[in-house]
Amino acid sequence: MPSVDSAQALRDIKGLFRDARRTSHDPDALDEEAARALLREMRGAEGPADVGGVLERASELLEGHGVEELWDDDVRLDYYENIIFLYVNMGDPYVQTIGYDTAKGAFVMASWGDWLEQHEREKAEESELGRAIERQAYGLDEEGREPEYNDDDE
Repeated sequence: MPSVDSAQALRDIKGLFRDARRTSHDPDALDEEAARALLREMRGAEGPADVGGVLERASELLEGHGVEELWDDDVRLDYYENIIFLYVNMGDPYVQTIGYDTAKGAFVMASWGDWLEQHEREKAEESELGRAIERQAYGLDEEGREPEYNDDDE
């Protein structure tokens, strides 16, 4: 999922605008200059208020359904607490949108459904890695049990 700091970001925003033009009440508002202005706002955002403002502006331009958030009770971040992702709701979880990954502190261009699936995969991988390290540290087998020792082996 490319971030707004990649060379792909402007093309992705223009692609979002191109898709939104089909149903927009004001397709002329979705021109290249508007795409560049939104990208500048995204790159210049400093802090939660700026992030929220950028996402609200993107929702207006894209005629989205507001800004929504995804939560994870296993995560605790400073300002965002357990909000892991903020995004412009485009009405379908697998339609490309603009989002903000609160743990990474970065805007991303992705559908929120794809982003959540990736988050869940990464979380599962981290959990499995943690269990493997714990098993190794305590000398446990794959099932998390202590190995059985036979007195005859001594």
